[in-house]
Amino acid sequence: MNVLAERNKGALRAALGLLGAGVVVFAAGVFTLATGALETSPHNSPFPYLFFAAGGAHLLAGAVMLFLVSRTPKIVAVFRGDELAFCGREYALREVECAESGARGGICGRGRLTLVFKDGTRVSALFVAEAEKAAEQINELARAAAAAAREDGGAAFKAPEQEE
Repeated sequence: MNVLAERNKGALRAALGLLGAGVVVFAAGVFTLATGALETSPHNSPFPYLFFAAGGAHLLAGAVMLFLVSRTPKIVAVFRGDELAFCGREYALREVECAESGARGGICGRGRLTLVFKDGTRVSALFVAEAEKAAEQINELARAAAAAAREDGGAAFKAPEQEE
């Protein structure tokens, strides 16, 4: 078993941070509305409503991010023999045309790893740590499997790390 890709460890913390920031900003809106702390005129001040909007936006973004992070397994891609386990499903490596990465760094590391199959099907995972490196490794394995399949029908395919 060779682990090729894992979920970014910082993504869960970033989602929880967004949720926490949303709660704090929303609570600031409740506080300013209840106490009138930022009242600039006898009419309704816009500040509490701005806090509500900003807090709600942070809560929504954090909830969506938490949902997406929770859908990504901790181990995204695993190579076993001539099979590739990707997001909990098994795929034959000879059916993979290529792997693509849409890697973006930053605090939450929103790396996207996409497998493209020969029939045109695409399967993606979000929040992948080191998505570019994983895509390169999968592409190497797919090329080796394709070459072995052309030579002898794929019966003698061995990954480079499995050869003795």
